[in-house]
Amino acid sequence: MFVKKNLNKIFFNVSKINYYFERKNSLLIFLLLLIGVLIPALSGSPSNNFWYRLFSILNSPFLNFMYFSAIGLNSIYISSELSKSYNVVNRYSNYKNLITSFVKDVIITTIILSIATIVLSISGAILFSFGNITMIQHPYYNFPIVIYIIFYIIRFFLFTCILTSIVYLLSLLFNKISSIIIILVFSSFFMILPEFLSDVNHFYNMPLLFYYYFLQIHYSTIFLEIICSILQFFMLLLVYKIIYKKITIKKRDLN
Repeated sequence: MFVKKNLNKIFFNVSKINYYFERKNSLLIFLLLLIGVLIPALSGSPSNNFWYRLFSILNSPFLNFMYFSAIGLNSIYISSELSKSYNVVNRYSNYKNLITSFVKDVIITTIILSIATIVLSISGAILFSFGNITMIQHPYYNFPIVIYIIFYIIRFFLFTCILTSIVYLLSLLFNKISSIIIILVFSSFFMILPEFLSDVNHFYNMPLLFYYYFLQIHYSTIFLEIICSILQFFMLLLVYKIIYKKITIKKRDLN
């Protein structure tokens, strides 16, 4: 009975994920990701080295603009379509449980889209590096750039999951049009805000806007960058908790 219950739960969750990506809207989402990778991959680069190309693509403001537009739209689609296709009223006893389930779905689909973005970025770097895979050093830190890329990808996954969860919760507070405007504003940060020009040498001048953690900034040490990234993540987590509490405090029985 226990095994059967768990299998049914897994099947239900897999069915939901399949449903999200079987919609016509998913084509637009993946098209945004493809264009987001293709433009920086085709842009002129000082080096044809694979690792440099990959580093440049991942740090591209245009890629991040398209990427955040895509995952933001995905969050809105989930919030607007899930309840139409599944009998959530019978599966969840209260509003808090319902929202928690939705947030999990947002995170899972965000991880899938993030993996797709990384794979496309690697493919673009391979295509335009012409076989030059010589390992190079990070421009600021004295170690191979592949180590930093691994760190960047881990931060990329963590930050995008918490940010899309925040966007999803905001979409519950506003109507669909307002939610789309919020996403466009968030995404446009990558294109309109100035670069972080000063070097980060202390905690007190760490970047406070999330978008700087997806771009290339000069920290005095990798340790400082890791600490600043952790602090930024917990600040975003606090924002998430505040919005989540504001929404779930309005508990109502869905039965």
